[in-house]
Amino acid sequence: LTRFRERYSGAVDELRRLLAERRTAEAAAACHALKGVCGNLAARDLHETLAAIDLDLRAGREPDPAIIDRAGLQLATLVGEI
Repeated sequence: LTRFRERYSGAVDELRRLLAERRTAEAAAACHALKGVCGNLAARDLHETLAAIDLDLRAGREPDPAIIDRAGLQLATLVGEI
């Protein structure tokens, strides 16, 4: 869990940066990796939110900023709990 906190605490900010730079393929890969780790940790709410973002990215759609904000809040909560 400590490694997760160290490695992924800024992951949603990184996702936002990649999207702002129109680096969609990298954003999709980063989102997919974070989603997988969250699934392994049984962080269900964050996993579901990331799954929705991942689906949009893989379909070539830009995710709604509100869902990215939700992922950011969920990640911050998880990191805080760790």
